[in-house]
Order: sequence, then C-alpha cells, then structure tokens
Amino acid sequence: MAPSLSGAQSYWQDAAHSRMALVNEASANSTDAFSLVDDEITSMLEAIKAMRTFRNTFSPLVSKLLPEPLVHIFVLCIENISPETISKILYSKERIRVRPSWIALTQVCQHWRNIALQTPTLWTNLAGEFGDQWLWEMVERSKAAPVTFTSITSKFDKSVLPSIMHRVRRISIVMREEHRFDDIVDAMKTPAPLLECLELSDKTFSADSFRQSLPTDAFAGVAPHLRRLYLGACTFPLVIPISPIVLCLTELKISSSHKMKKAIPTPAEATFHSHLFSALPLMNSLENLTLIYCLPHSSRIRSHILDSILPLAKLKHFALCDDTLDCGSFLSHLRISSGTQVTLQLDTCYYDGVSIVDASESVIAALRLQPVIRQSFQTLMISLTPAKPPNDAKLGMYAWKKSISPTGSSDFSICFAGSFLGGSQIRQSLLSIQAICRVLSFEDIRHVTFNEQPCSGETELLMPDPFEGMQFGARFSSAVYRASLDILKGFAQLGTIQVRNKIQLSVLISALMETEVSGSFPGVHTLVLAGMDFSLPNTPGSRSLERETDNLLEKLTSCLRQRKALVAETKLCIMHCLIPEKWVQRLEQEVTIEWQGGRRPSPGNGELADGGSEGPATAVE
Repeated sequence: MAPSLSGAQSYWQDAAHSRMALVNEASANSTDAFSLVDDEITSMLEAIKAMRTFRNTFSPLVSKLLPEPLVHIFVLCIENISPETISKILYSKERIRVRPSWIALTQVCQHWRNIALQTPTLWTNLAGEFGDQWLWEMVERSKAAPVTFTSITSKFDKSVLPSIMHRVRRISIVMREEHRFDDIVDAMKTPAPLLECLELSDKTFSADSFRQSLPTDAFAGVAPHLRRLYLGACTFPLVIPISPIVLCLTELKISSSHKMKKAIPTPAEATFHSHLFSALPLMNSLENLTLIYCLPHSSRIRSHILDSILPLAKLKHFALCDDTLDCGSFLSHLRISSGTQVTLQLDTCYYDGVSIVDASESVIAALRLQPVIRQSFQTLMISLTPAKPPNDAKLGMYAWKKSISPTGSSDFSICFAGSFLGGSQIRQSLLSIQAICRVLSFEDIRHVTFNEQPCSGETELLMPDPFEGMQFGARFSSAVYRASLDILKGFAQLGTIQVRNKIQLSVLISALMETEVSGSFPGVHTLVLAGMDFSLPNTPGSRSLERETDNLLEKLTSCLRQRKALVAETKLCIMHCLIPEKWVQRLEQEVTIEWQGGRRPSPGNGELADGGSEGPATAVE
C-alpha cells in the first residue's frame, strides 16, 4: 500500500532533523559550519532532482517517445557557447566554466538519459570551456564518432587533443597565454586523417608577429582532408618543398593582431613573407584567401614575388586588410580572375612621410591591372561609419553585379578606415573613391544605397583643422553625402537611390532639385526611404522639430513634383517608415507610392513605436 502524503512528509522531516543534528554536532569541531550546511543542501537538491526524474518516468508522453524522434529533439537543442558567454570568458581574469546547454534534457527521466548515452553524435561538440571533467566525459561518450574541438582559452587538458586527433574534423583554439603555445603544437604531431578545418590564433599581442609556427611535422604529415586553415599571429611551415597538406587547401586566412610600423621586418616576419609568397602560386586548389596585416613593407614586396607576378587564377573570394601603400604595392603584382569577389580595407598609412593621397593612387593604379574592373556592376552602396577616438572611422563602397537589395557579400568592396577620416583627409578619401569609380565598370549602376551607423551625441568626434568647430555628426555626414552624390552624377543608367536618414534625404533632395540646371541624374525615377521616422514626440521643443520635419517633407513633395515633370514614371518607395498621415496624402497626390508588401497600410491610431502619440500616423512595418 502506497504511503500517505503525511507519512512521506514525516519521513523526510525526520531525515532532515537527523542530518541537522549530525551537522550541529560536527560543527562544534569545525571552523566552517556554513560549508557543512551547504554540502547538505547540495545533496538534498540532488535527491530532489532524482525524485523529479523518477516522477517523469510515469508520464506517458515523456517516457514512451521512440528513440528516433527523441534523438532528433536532442540534436535540435544542441547549441554552441553563446556570444555573451564567449565575451565573458575572453575578458575575465578568472577561470570560467560552462556546461553543455542541452544537458538538462538528459535529466528529465531515465529513458531520456539512456537514449542520450547511447547516441555518440550528441557528445561530439567538445569545448575546452566545459572543464576537464566534462571534456573527458564527452570524449568517452562520443565513442568513435567524428568530433569537433573548440576552445577560446588555452586552459584545458592538452592531452585531450592527441586522444581525439584520429577522429577530429575541426579544431579551433584561441590562445591567450604565451607559454601554452608549445603545449598546443606538441599535441598536433599525430595524424589527423579526418581533419577538415584548423583555426589557431594567438591573442598574446607580442611585438614580434608570426614568431610562432606549427611544427614542420604537423599531424605527422597526414591530414588529407584539411581544406580550411585560419592562422592568427602564428604560421604554418610553408617551406619548399611545400607540404602536401598545404597544397590541398581551398581556404586560407592569415592575420596579425596589429601592423608593424617598421619598414625593416623581424627575422620571423622575413621568413614568413618569403615562405608565404613562395607557397601561394603552388596552391592550385585555393579558392578563398584572406590576408590581414601580414604584408611586408611596399618596398620589399617585389623581392618576395617571383617574376613580379603572383597568379591566383582560381580564387573566388579575396580579402585584404592592410596599410594603404602596402595594399597598392601588393595588388600591382597580383593577378586574379574577373569573377573573383574582392574586399579591400585600406587602413591609415603607418609610415612617416606617406600621405593617404599618394597611397590611394597606388591602389587605383593597381586596380587598373585587375580583370575585375572589366566586370559590370549594377548595385552600389556607399557606407559611412563614424566613431569616437581612439577608434577608427570607415568610409566604404560596396558593389554587386546584379541589381538587388544590397545584402550579403558584395562582389567588390573597398573601405578607407583610420583616424585620418576625422580630419582634413576625408576630402582626399572621397576623391580616392571617386577615382576608383572612374576606374571600375560602374557605368551600368542602376541602384544606389546610402548607409550609415550614426554616432550619438555621446560619441561625437571633434574634427581638427580645417574643420575646426565642426563635429563628426550632421555636418560631417552631409559633406560626405554631397561628395558621394557628385560621384553618382556620372552614372547614366542610375534609376534608384535609397536613403536611410534625414541628412541623406536632405542632401539628395537638394541634388535632385538642381538637376534642371546641371542636367545630372537624368534617369533617376525611384526614391526609396528606408527605416526613417518622421513622427513627432510630445516633448518640450517638439514644435521646432515639427517645423523641421514639415519643411523636409515639403521639400520632398516639391522634389517629386519636379522629378515627375522630367521622368514620368517617377515613384516613391517607403520601407519600414513612420510618416504622419497628412504627409502620406500629400505625397500620394504627387507620385505613385509603393509600400513594402505592395499595399498602402491603413491609417494609424496615433500610437507610435516609442510609446508616444501624435496626430494620425501611418506605420509601415
């Protein structure tokens, strides 16, 4: 006969009082009574968890699930370590451990636990942050299944690596303690027959970049499936005769944490550059190449490249981030196919006596040699990212071969990044981009988007002479967009321009209303407003804001009227905007409006996205 509830309550109360009496007696001879009580509480919680697991065995829905759908549920619940946890681990001075996020599912009932333990593939995502005990437990439970290993801190039992090397498919390790590097590479001397991807980076920020290298006998020369190799501030032995492991790579990324300002390289850097440029032409399977702050000084690049030409005809994606002058010198020797996606980030000139103007000219001259300039581009995005010192600003141009919404990887991009963008050289950067527009095949551009990550009032950047007294805000952005629109005047096929804030819209309106005089933008027929808020908050001073908004929308109405007189099919596209209903009606009187989703939304009820209210508004979501 099952015990009554009162009987169960009496049993557990008596057991608890008995244990408390023993703890009380033991605490007389202990200096840490709290620790004794905490141990009891922990044990009681484990007993409660076991009881709950036992209870779930009586649930027909939980305990009767077949293994196949149950394993599928487990797989769907497997997650990697969250970005928030990764940041905490990277910047914490203490050792932080986490557990697999889905492990609680194995504690629901004994049936679920048995299924999980009998499914090796559930335990194959190994992470150093799980702690050595959990790490070895997962190695055991994964049995012979192929595994991946990730660690963003070097604090783990290094003997794990040799034990899984014969069945590991991916290794990703970020090292933050210099003395740990040798331990890592020593573990990589055994064959890795299944390894497909190796990511190894060093975050110790040593002044001597590329001072560390994987051993020449890495993986005992056996890694036949290795295709992706990412190395940060350490190198693979790219020696001649080159390792067969490297010859088969399809993706190579090499990066340094910073750019050395000295023109004369360290011995480690000189060796690395010599090996790299000797090995690249031999990598006939290479499709993706990324080089970040790892070029030699421009005066030394030619000495490393045989016959002054570096042919990489099979590349599909090429990304380069480095000093502007060094990039220009390297590009002048590089030969890639016309179908290669190119991403260039030209950083502040690090060398004394070299201006961004001269360095940019070397880049432009190098681009003239590349087949990519003979490709036809139809979509262009000009992007501005202001920032506050000591961070850098970025001014970029991104191009796509198709007329599409500018999302995903562009076919060609070039960015100028550096603190110089906050000073007088911003004008020279714009002139450089304008010159690049003349070099590349942009005569078929049909769609242009302006993009900006605006700086708030708390992150405004004061600009030095000749911009004394100006802030890296409205005036700066306005100057950038005016100069950018000057670039667009040469695009005869341009039909659509998209703007994302009021500064961009104001500058665009002024430029379009000058068309009758200048004859610019003859084919522009569509204006796109994206993510803009014309609503008015109920706050002191909102009257002035209301006048500014009304003035801007009045100018937009007049601009559309003039544009329609020039181009009959002129229309306005509104995406994710909040506009007062009275202005919706005014605009519809002038031109056709296309709303996202192909329909005009019904008038709003006055509720705004920020919780305020005003007169009737139309929300486009």
